[in-house]
Amino acid sequence: MGNLADWKALTTESRVRILKAASKQAAADETLSSFDGTVDSMIQLANTSIFDQIRAVWVPEKVKRSREREMRLMRLELEMTSFFTLIGTVGKIAESAGISVDPMMGVISRS
Repeated sequence: MGNLADWKALTTESRVRILKAASKQAAADETLSSFDGTVDSMIQLANTSIFDQIRAVWVPEKVKRSREREMRLMRLELEMTSFFTLIGTVGKIAESAGISVDPMMGVISRS
């Protein structure tokens, strides 16, 4: 039996061939196909499609990341709304004092 260094020395193609050969010996195609359509296989398929960490539709980590992203966007929206409200208030105060304030001055050049 070889060691890990022998395995690392193999090419990817060789490793794939070895793994395919080993999987065919582990369970014959007839054995695998006999499980298709059984209640156990349907339960396992449903379980995988719901809870599998890679392929699942609903994974707690994905949901958590999605909620965190949504909360960050909501905070950003709130901060932007607060900023624009502040700018509007400062503009109204300046206008009542007779000062013309253009918030876009310096961004858009007047010709």
